[in-house]
Amino acid sequence: MKTKLFRWAVAALAAAGTASLVSCVYDPYYGGGYGYDSYGGPGYGGYGYGPTVHTSLIITSDSRWGYDRYRHCYYDYHRRAYYDPYLYGYYPAGYLPPIIYGAPHPYGWYPGRGVCPPPRHIRTGYISNYRNRVELLRQRDYSWARSAREDRISRPDFRGSQENRRGDFNRFRDSRDENSPRFRSESRDGLVPRFRENRGENIERFRRERTENVERVRDIRQANLDRFRERHGDTHQRVIDNRQANIDRFQRDRTTNFNRIADNRAAYAERGPSMRAQNAARQEARAEYRQERKESKNDEKEKGRGYGR
Repeated sequence: MKTKLFRWAVAALAAAGTASLVSCVYDPYYGGGYGYDSYGGPGYGGYGYGPTVHTSLIITSDSRWGYDRYRHCYYDYHRRAYYDPYLYGYYPAGYLPPIIYGAPHPYGWYPGRGVCPPPRHIRTGYISNYRNRVELLRQRDYSWARSAREDRISRPDFRGSQENRRGDFNRFRDSRDENSPRFRSESRDGLVPRFRENRGENIERFRRERTENVERVRDIRQANLDRFRERHGDTHQRVIDNRQANIDRFQRDRTTNFNRIADNRAAYAERGPSMRAQNAARQEARAEYRQERKESKNDEKEKGRGYGR
């Protein structure tokens, strides 16, 4: 009877392991059971042989820390010990805190809400009286601690010996190979050729679709260009004719202006000597006039002086 129960528990563990999330990682040096790592391989994850025992560690934003959502504690990979974010201290190395119900996840995080944050305000000391966690939480006046409870039935607190863990893992591996087709050697041998065949087909289909898309885009672009030329062909020709007419008008007006300037220069060159003579005679007449005015003013001054004597 015990053997049947043991085999049933191992089979249930194998089924639970195949459904493990890829966002979970496990430390190979803690816990007495086994789980799956993020790549689908076996790892010591703290899975026991009961349906409620889980220690899957969720990845946080700090590689030093993993978060156990069932125990509401962090796991320090450097010290290989659990850290309580509510009691601000470490549990002894190798101690697996019991599962706790009714406790919130730290810092407002919950599964599905991005990456779990690492602990804050870390203290390096150990928790005294750590086996009475709920009582310690209630002493800190956490409102949710009144209804919190622990599950201490699922597994022992401390991990077993290395030999026991190795024997458990061998039994688990044998049961996994028998019950899960995913890990059977014959099924894995057929997966590699099928994967390579599918990959070759996908690459060929991608290249064919890419070529078809390029040709389709080229045809659409050429059709749009032809439609534009057909619709705006007359307008384009009209713009060209107007531009040429404006150029011809500009050249004609420029030639007319150049000819007018040349005629004016020639006329000025012909009238130049006579105009210079007239200007010289006019300047001479003005000089004589100014001289006469000056002399008349001098005579008037002399006469005024004579009367004054």
